[in-house]
Amino acid sequence: MIIRIDDYPTGIRPILPNHIEEFKPILNEFENAKIHYYLGIVPGICTSEDWGFLNSLRYMIPACHGYDHLYPFYSPILIEYGDEYNEKGIGGGDNEFNAQNYQDTFRRISDGVDLLRNNLLKNTYAFIPPYNQINEHVEDALLRKQITLLLGEIPALENIYTISSAPFYNWSNELLELDIKKARCITLHLTWEWDLIRKGNNNSLKTFVERLKSGL
Repeated sequence: MIIRIDDYPTGIRPILPNHIEEFKPILNEFENAKIHYYLGIVPGICTSEDWGFLNSLRYMIPACHGYDHLYPFYSPILIEYGDEYNEKGIGGGDNEFNAQNYQDTFRRISDGVDLLRNNLLKNTYAFIPPYNQINEHVEDALLRKQITLLLGEIPALENIYTISSAPFYNWSNELLELDIKKARCITLHLTWEWDLIRKGNNNSLKTFVERLKSGL
């Protein structure tokens, strides 16, 4: 079973001012339980502080989550509309690379993968497509960058091992309703789990991890 956690340090919503301290307890649930997990990292918006924190995570397996997840475009829009937590669903479903030619697609993917490989102590061999969308340019670019695993809710690729988490793609409180022992891959989001916590749910992730640990 694979555990996948998307959106570090964020997806398209504004980065939390203290995001490392906010996300550390979430990731520590898995770290303390000694459960390996793929973390979807958006390399184009990471800082030196982020790289230092990521290198402190023992059970984290890095996965390239696009280049910038269209963060520079959508984050100002969310701020303008007063929707910093993206509760209205602005920007959902856009492929980061849709409007780009092959050269630009390869450059961005290459730059993203290289940022991870140059700044992290662990190799990056996995890719998580933002909004679970991909095209032939992306697939070819991933092959050229020696990406061997794709985690996403898409049809299986011909040349890259592809694993979907459907229907185990949700908030932890919703996943508690499912038989997680049947999952090949389970997908959570850092921002979604933080939303649960800021709304007063401090227990569902802990319960989920305990159940996960007991089933391994």
